[in-house]
Amino acid sequence: MFMKLNRKIVWLAAGLLLTINAAAQIDYLHCGTPPEPSKWLEGYLLNRDAYPKSNNVLYVPLNINLVGTDDGQGHLNVRFLLDGLCTLNKDFEPANIQFYIDGNINYINRSAFFEHNSIAVGNQMFAQHNRSNTLNCYFVSNPANVGGYASAIGGNALVVRNSVVLGHAWAHEVGHTLSLLHTFAGWEGFSHDFGQNAPERVSGNRLVERVDRSNCDEAADGFCDTPSDYLAGTLWQCATDGFSTVEQRDPIGTTFRSDGSFIMSYAVDQCVSRFSEGQIGAMRANLLTAKRNYLNRVEPLPLILEAEARANLIFPTNNELVNLSGIVLEWEPVPNATNYIIEISRSVSTFPAFATTQYTSTTNRLELPPLEDNRTYFWRVRAYNRNSVCTPLSDRGQFRTTLATSTQDPAKREWFSVYPTAIFKGESVRIEVNVPERTQLSVRLYTYAGQLLKEQHYDALTGSNMLQFAPGNVPAGLYLLGIVTAKGLVFERIVVQ
Repeated sequence: MFMKLNRKIVWLAAGLLLTINAAAQIDYLHCGTPPEPSKWLEGYLLNRDAYPKSNNVLYVPLNINLVGTDDGQGHLNVRFLLDGLCTLNKDFEPANIQFYIDGNINYINRSAFFEHNSIAVGNQMFAQHNRSNTLNCYFVSNPANVGGYASAIGGNALVVRNSVVLGHAWAHEVGHTLSLLHTFAGWEGFSHDFGQNAPERVSGNRLVERVDRSNCDEAADGFCDTPSDYLAGTLWQCATDGFSTVEQRDPIGTTFRSDGSFIMSYAVDQCVSRFSEGQIGAMRANLLTAKRNYLNRVEPLPLILEAEARANLIFPTNNELVNLSGIVLEWEPVPNATNYIIEISRSVSTFPAFATTQYTSTTNRLELPPLEDNRTYFWRVRAYNRNSVCTPLSDRGQFRTTLATSTQDPAKREWFSVYPTAIFKGESVRIEVNVPERTQLSVRLYTYAGQLLKEQHYDALTGSNMLQFAPGNVPAGLYLLGIVTAKGLVFERIVVQ
């Protein structure tokens, strides 16, 4: 049986950028997470040794929500999402924490959430779409005019701007949900002349960390292995040695430059790379206590091996001429893969936004709706499973469509016929179907460009059945009538006059 799978038209240009552009844009996008430490973190910092420890890999379920406009445009491309998740898991490898997609990826069509100017709107989104016992992740075009934010320090939800998903912003916000403060904690919104000594305390009466680390257990973020950092105004570039170009002075006048390697700092993507051991201990403890219900929900799936990860295309691949209707793409199954992304590009081999349609499949084949006649199409596939997303795209396949339809095959014509094939508006067509046993079938009306206009379901009894199908109030023109049974999908052309 050829099963038509979920199709999602993805406009890659809707706020999405290539890696180099994402890195450039992040320079002015800071974090909007409320800076108040959680009660859990305050307790942990007072008595770290009392909290449980484990050497096991901690698998964290993610409720993934791709937000678009009211009319269903602008969702983050799933391929970019997987690339972002790959980076997230690499960022957390040293912590022995790994994240996986829990259940299906959710699509939310709400313009008010897609671009919002207030974290209060984000909180409404969380209230409507969060799931319990998962880390809820939302991807939008504009999250309150910042690069991203978490619902709270130690919270259960976060938002990331689509255009920065390929960098480390996702890891930064996850760090907040797992209890971490900024390395410059207390300096958020605090104005200071760095040519002068820092005050003893800053916003919220937060103690300022000294360079000699004499107060590091209780100052700033509470970790002695994240050195002094006061740079909270905006994202900053590091020098070639990885430290800030801005020199700062602690409360006793000792000068220093901030270490740009920490993910929880405001250094740009090109500089950051790690969490400290102290930060890792806190995040693991948070998962083992406050978020223990996240863990051990499902067994991790076997990883897709690098040597086997690239899907091999079977049909069509070599500029083959295929019928524009009833096309079934097929590729070799990838070991341990449970899902596939399929991209179809109309006429352009580079898969640009305006020409690309994205589909998903849980098998190694995909039945396409009718395509345009006499046109070249390009296609490619990417395999993944919920625990294995760092996978490559397949090589590119290519085919060309022809007007010939699958109904010209006598073996398929023998069990159905459509008449009349030319009708006036408001009239119905009659479909005679002859089946060997009781069968559920559906009749679909497509435009010639492949847009599904109408679908009607029927219960066909053993033997000959006469079905009536009314196209409805459609414009005059040429259409494709598709009949779907367990045998597959076949078409007949009809004309509405």
